[in-house]
Amino acid sequence: MSIIFYAAIYFICWWVSLLAVLPIGVRTHADAGTVLEGSAESAPVKPHWRNKLIACTLIALLLTLGIRYMVESPDFSIQPLLRAIVPTDIRSQ
Repeated sequence: MSIIFYAAIYFICWWVSLLAVLPIGVRTHADAGTVLEGSAESAPVKPHWRNKLIACTLIALLLTLGIRYMVESPDFSIQPLLRAIVPTDIRSQ
């Protein structure tokens, strides 16, 4: 596969992992009891952006490498799984 394919996979994995990591450890102003007038109660006190961006970058890298292994490895095949799921009469058509 091309480098563009894996760049697209990495991009998708990065965004999905970012959306998964964002709510972890969030403490809102309402939780802290420091709601300022004119601000939302649900706004995070300290979002810890640097840690979350590093975490989602590493997660996306591991996911992309795993997908690369599944796509390019001769040891990994989806055919046995398909044989178990898809009935024989459908495969013969």
